[in-house]
Amino acid sequence: MTPSFPEGQRRHDMRAGPNVPLLIERLEALVEKGTIRLGEFIVWQSGVYALLDCVFSAQARYRTVLQMLRDRFARRPGMLDHADLSFAAFVLDVDGFGSNKFGRYGAEVLTRNVLAGRSKVEVCYESALFFSRLGLEKKRDLLTLPGPLLEHLVLGELRRAVRGIGPTLGKYLLMQFGREDHIKPDVMVVRFFRSLTEWAPREGNQADAEIMREAIAAVAARMGTTSARLDHAIWQYQSQEGRGRGMR
Repeated sequence: MTPSFPEGQRRHDMRAGPNVPLLIERLEALVEKGTIRLGEFIVWQSGVYALLDCVFSAQARYRTVLQMLRDRFARRPGMLDHADLSFAAFVLDVDGFGSNKFGRYGAEVLTRNVLAGRSKVEVCYESALFFSRLGLEKKRDLLTLPGPLLEHLVLGELRRAVRGIGPTLGKYLLMQFGREDHIKPDVMVVRFFRSLTEWAPREGNQADAEIMREAIAAVAARMGTTSARLDHAIWQYQSQEGRGRGMR
């Protein structure tokens, strides 16, 4: 349910910007009441599964993506989720389908879903190729990079190289790669923050995304958890309250 606040409470002048301490206070109150609860947070061993989770969960029901990865993709020879699964192995697996490889791989292994007018298989393929060509084959390779460099690669170079990886999806990819100080400020998280105060964050606005990240980080630290895990709990709450369809 949308939180309600005492009638007559002083209204914050939004022309001066959002009241971040108030956002933190209201989010923390929902956590303390048990309205926002930490749930299962998927941590994949491989960068390949992290990438597939990120791309295929866009504009899709998340539980169907998990089922696809656990029940369909995991049966593909050599494609089990483990720390040594490389981006190059995924690229070679797709290449093995020959002509119309993206369409065939989508139909026979993953799905034919599209993102930004392109096959999601193609978006994943190009992203995997991007990292492989840099010699970053595994999740642990990515996590050995200094934080700013990994952010630059994902939020800068990868976005420019692969159509379909936008800023919000890029942040989710960082989360999936193990950077749990990030959040994914998607439509569910934006709607949640709109319900907290009079502030109306804009979806896709990077300044507003940083404000939401700041508030989530503050409450997560007090909870002894990470921003990514609290972000996921907020998304679960918002989607289960009838405001969405469990899309991530």
